[in-house]
Amino acid sequence: MPKIVTIAGCTSPISRASAVLAHVHKALASAAVSTESIAVRRLPSEDLLLGRAYSAPVRQSKTLIEGADGIVIAASVCKAAYNGGLKAFFDLLPSDAFRGKIILPIVLGTSPLDFPAMDYSLRAVLAALGANTMVEGVYLLERQVQLYDMAVMLRSCPPKSVMSAMSFRTMPSFNR
Repeated sequence: MPKIVTIAGCTSPISRASAVLAHVHKALASAAVSTESIAVRRLPSEDLLLGRAYSAPVRQSKTLIEGADGIVIAASVCKAAYNGGLKAFFDLLPSDAFRGKIILPIVLGTSPLDFPAMDYSLRAVLAALGANTMVEGVYLLERQVQLYDMAVMLRSCPPKSVMSAMSFRTMPSFNR
């Protein structure tokens, strides 16, 4: 059974990006895909800010990533940049952490104008971590994601965007 690790790069306990990841978890579970999750906001901020790559919570996160076949990363955009906590987490990972894994970035923002800069900067960091198989990313506007008790309703999204996260199950590297 393929294993997917999701990384929530948001600092807020209630965020659209985290809710979208919860939606992805449900979709993958219904497709018999094993999932684990990493919430950057739950990692000790001291470890992230001081670069403590060998703390127990960071090591546990690294172990989850090492054992994954694919990674789904969700982040929100603020002023054309993703969260600094997520970048600090990425900085603690080995340079080949994402090598050989299928990567799906999901980005939520307030304006379509944020997408090109976001796509460029996030993909550069993912490539620096060895990502060589990236699924076309999903960019959602915040107004497209409605929260109802952490349940997600996606509005005005092309079906491809909604279904991208479920394509892991049919990727050739998972047909073992």
